[in-house]
Amino acid sequence: MPAADHIYHLLKAAEAAWTTKIPDAATARMDHGGSVTFPILGQGNLSVGANGLVWNQPQSTLVLKRADIESFSRNLVEFSIQPSYTGESKGFEGLKSRTEAIGNLEALQQLVINALGVPYLTT
Repeated sequence: MPAADHIYHLLKAAEAAWTTKIPDAATARMDHGGSVTFPILGQGNLSVGANGLVWNQPQSTLVLKRADIESFSRNLVEFSIQPSYTGESKGFEGLKSRTEAIGNLEALQQLVINALGVPYLTT
């Protein structure tokens, strides 16, 4: 097996192990009013808290409550967070990015779906 394959499998195992730790630690942090931040390459940071999301974009910051978010979806290539009607009225046009643009998409997905109760749409 080439060295690149070994590194890939090592990184995937590390991500899986980290992903199992994040939901418990994040939930505890969110229960105390904190949030968990995920950098999204070229699009700023997305922070997940008990009351919703804060999307710190390069030019602006958007605070979104659970009611402002319609759904979360992902496939092999990209993920997206779609706005509800109230989210659109706040100026949230949705977040769409390639899956590799975020460090731990699995953890983000778990928090958005489980902690916030956002519906997951399979694509």
